[in-house]
Amino acid sequence: TPDNFIFAVKFPKQFTHVKKTRLQVCEEDLEPFFNLVIEPLEQGKKLGPILVQFPFSFKEDYQLLETFFTCLPTKYSYTVEFRHPSWLEDQGKTMGLLSKYNIAYCVVSEKILPPVAEITSNFAYIRWHGLNAPKDQKYLIYDYLYSEEQLRQWVPIVENLAEEVKVFGYFNNHPNGQAPANCNQIKKMLGLKVKKPRAGQQSLEKFF
Repeated sequence: TPDNFIFAVKFPKQFTHVKKTRLQVCEEDLEPFFNLVIEPLEQGKKLGPILVQFPFSFKEDYQLLETFFTCLPTKYSYTVEFRHPSWLEDQGKTMGLLSKYNIAYCVVSEKILPPVAEITSNFAYIRWHGLNAPKDQKYLIYDYLYSEEQLRQWVPIVENLAEEVKVFGYFNNHPNGQAPANCNQIKKMLGLKVKKPRAGQQSLEKFF
């Protein structure tokens, strides 16, 4: 990868999505993930934030969440994405807990949760999922193309965050290639450079 390319890594699903084992971890349980995945990226200066994304089924449980936070190695950067609205019923308590452990609140664009642009760490993290309503076929949720007007509404949000901290942004509306198109659109709106692949390009590496 290019020198300035870093990876955002998603936390293992068995610790976030499987109800029987959700957050039931200790340092020993996490060692394989950090030793085999995270630390090599860190040593190679390729590690970005680690995303801990919870499913809709995970409702507010501050005690369980804080216990989990105490098990995380503090040398890395983390962001937490909630899907259930209960985490925003006491927004101050949620943001306060994240701030206590220097963990970024993941700002989301989706149908259920509002785009709460709170800074709780030394960086901000945004995920654009699309605005489709939840459906039986889960992959269809992300089959969404943002309009120019919808993206323009995000420009001041991103700019305000960027005045305070570094911002990481990711488009997850990917089933039919909408993510790269929308990403380039908002980059132009933000005055960022958009690099397109050359004609006949054979290597993904040369895209960056």
